[in-house]
Amino acid sequence: PIRMLLKHKAIPFTDERVQFPDWPALKPKMPSFTLPVLTLESGKVLYESSAIARYLAQKYQLLGDLNDADHQYEIEKAISLIDDIWSSIGPFILLQGDERKAGQETYVNGKGKNEITALKNIIPTEGFLAGNAISFADIFFVGHYETILRNTGDLLKSEAKFQ
Repeated sequence: PIRMLLKHKAIPFTDERVQFPDWPALKPKMPSFTLPVLTLESGKVLYESSAIARYLAQKYQLLGDLNDADHQYEIEKAISLIDDIWSSIGPFILLQGDERKAGQETYVNGKGKNEITALKNIIPTEGFLAGNAISFADIFFVGHYETILRNTGDLLKSEAKFQ
């Protein structure tokens, strides 16, 4: 979502990709020993992907009107539903073979149905997740869509709203 947000708002940035063999030497230099990081023009280094994304969403007015609690709620609700799915599929998305398949089947046949239904219920037939303009919720959804789609069996594929 970070790159998508920056591109959507036409904010210039240097997209530095770390190659896996280079990571062990770079890791100790990272503030939280993880990626991504975003170095601001001031030199300040931001880290933790969710914090960076929300910082940018706030800075570039993608969190809605701060004086409109209802709009803020709609944005946060969508993000939370996507986060719930992400947290549920996270334990098995990096597994391989039968372990991955078992994790996926457990999710799809268990709480996956409820989580996908909850998300489906807030996706409009057309338009945006929250309000009448693109928000961080939309960027967050699109940024996670492919991974969620690959890991939820036919739960998303069978829904016209997700096509």
